[in-house]
Formats: sequence, structure tokens, C-alpha cells
Amino acid sequence: MTVQRLLGLVAGLPLLWLVAQPVGAQNVQVNPGAGDYPTLKAAFDAINLGTHTGAITVAVSADTTETLPAVLNASGSGGALYTSISITPTGGAARTISGAIAAGSPLIDLNGADNVTIDGLNTGGNSLTIANTTVSPTSVTSTIRFIGGATNNLITNSNIQGSGTMSVATNGATIFFSTDALTANGNDNNTISNNNIGPAGANLPTKGILCNGSASTTAIGNSGNIVNNNNIFDYFGAAVTSAGIATNGGCNTWTISNNRFYQTATRTWTTGALHAGINIQNTTGTSGAQGFTITGNTIGFASNTQTGTYTLTGVGTGAKFLGILFNGIVTGTTSQHQQQHGRRRQPDRGHRRGHDNSKSVHGDAVSGRQYHQQRQHHW
Repeated sequence: MTVQRLLGLVAGLPLLWLVAQPVGAQNVQVNPGAGDYPTLKAAFDAINLGTHTGAITVAVSADTTETLPAVLNASGSGGALYTSISITPTGGAARTISGAIAAGSPLIDLNGADNVTIDGLNTGGNSLTIANTTVSPTSVTSTIRFIGGATNNLITNSNIQGSGTMSVATNGATIFFSTDALTANGNDNNTISNNNIGPAGANLPTKGILCNGSASTTAIGNSGNIVNNNNIFDYFGAAVTSAGIATNGGCNTWTISNNRFYQTATRTWTTGALHAGINIQNTTGTSGAQGFTITGNTIGFASNTQTGTYTLTGVGTGAKFLGILFNGIVTGTTSQHQQQHGRRRQPDRGHRRGHDNSKSVHGDAVSGRQYHQQRQHHW
């Protein structure tokens, strides 16, 4: 080989290397400031440092794979300084923010963040899926968490997926409202609307939405939150309690309305456990359940169009399905539910819409004096 030929080959190597290596993906665009980032976490990190300020837009232009929680801090914390943040998909295609986040962590953590909108749009070909694919019973495992006084946020028009397998008594859910150690007011006035809230792949979560907030005062509880017009489906625990929506302590004055709760396949108990569409329970003084409005929900069927059968089967003493379970404090603001819908089997039929035919079945269970029912349609 001649020296000239060898030099020619060596000179060509840098060009070949550049062609062979993938260019660093810039999947998230943040403005103002024209930042490009490979992940939502990287974008949030930049916002937390003050790289982007004011009314911020975050455009998800390609799928992201998150390996660590994407934590968004409150404006005024550290370098963060913003008035609002809008997160949307772009480019006229389906976008996914996903990751197998370490058990015990959320995928997206709104840590005192206010005025954040996550809007999957569902227009012009744009859609957004947010999925934590980790299957775990570890406390706090979740897809989106509200913590530290996160207020006035909106999650809408999105597919929110998770696979946390803990019981209702344990923190964590696909969407989890947690405690507030930073303010005196709780995680308040947030809205979850028009979403599909279900499993990540074939791994069912035990809870679609859970609230378990701070309980030292009524004010610090998570209040004023709205869950409206969502499809909440395929939530189940074969051996642990499960619910579409559940609240424990430190949660009050919620509106849960016009949601559809359903199971797309037969669910089989292995051990007796309570399964509920809506499970609201806490009777402790100022931190207990009060001021809830539960109206217009559909609990049953195998689809959001009210077709098919919501079927539970299996063995286990104590296995029970309740459409709505409410156990609140006996004093305080009155809670009410009205205009719920569902289907109930005839006693002599071999199957039912809503429950299996061999376990204890009830439309609702209500405790606490401060509760009002109106136009209730039982199953």
C-alpha cells in the first residue's frame, strides 16, 4: 500500500465516524431561551437552574426515555423563575414520555410547581402518552406526583400509564397526590381531565389516582382538586385492595365527576380484598374526608362506551366490590354524590355488569353524617 493511499484512508476516517454515530437526540424544545434537550428531565433541570424563565413552553417533538425522575421545582426555589409552564406534543404525531423509573419514585414530580399545564392536545395528529413502566409495590411508585404545595396545575388530554401494585393504604398510584412540607396549604386546585388513566402495557396498577396528604390541619390537606371526564380503567389487585380513585388522610373538598371506570378483561382474585370504583375513607378530625362532590360517574362495563361486562371472579373470603365507598368525618362540610350510573345483575343470572356473581356485591357504602345522596342509580 502506498503512503499516499494510506493517508487518504486515514483522512477519510473522521468523516466515516461522523456518519456512523447517531446525532444526540434533541426531543424537547424549551422557550424562551431556545433550549433543546434529550429528555423531559433535562428540560426540567434547565428550568430549575433558571435557564428559561417567565411563561415557558415545552414542546415534545419526539419520544423521550427517562432514566431518572423529571423533577420540576417551585418558581422561586433555587434558580427557578417562571409564571407558567405549558407542556405539549408537537409535530403532528404521537409522542411518548416513558421510563422504567426506580421503584419508589415518580416519573414526573411536580415538587411545589404551580401553573403547569400538561396537554396532550389530541388534535392535528398530536397526542401524548406518559408512562412509568416499573412494576412495583414500593411506596410512592407513580407516574405523576403532586407534592410540596403544587397548585393550579392541569393534566389533560393525555394517556397516563403506570403499574404500581401497592394496596390502597400504601402511597403511590398512577397519579399520586402526596404531602406538603413546604407550605401551609397543600397540593390544591389541580385538575385531572379528559385523560386515559390505565396500565403500562399488560401490568395493571392497583390505583388510578390516590390522595394521601398532610393531616395536621384542614388547610394543609389537598383540597379543591377536580377529577373530571377521564377514562379510568384496568386497575386491580388480585390479593390487595384496589380502586380507580382513592383518598386516605389529608384530602378534602374534591370534585369527582363524569368519569368512566371499567375493566377491559376479567379480573381474578387470589385472596379476599376490597375492590372499588371510588374509595373515599378517613374519619380523623380535621384531616378526614369532607366536602366531596361525586357526580355523573359511570362504574361498570368493559369499555368507555358502556359495552361489555365488568367481571371479577376468583376465590378468597372477604373479596368484595363496591361502586363507591365513602367513610368520612361526622362533622364538617357536607359531601354529596348524585347521578352515578352502572349496571346490576339480576339475582338469578350467571354473570353481572360490575361485579362477579359469587362475592359480596354492593352499589355504595356510606358512613358519616355529613353526606348527602341524590338521584343515585345503583348497580
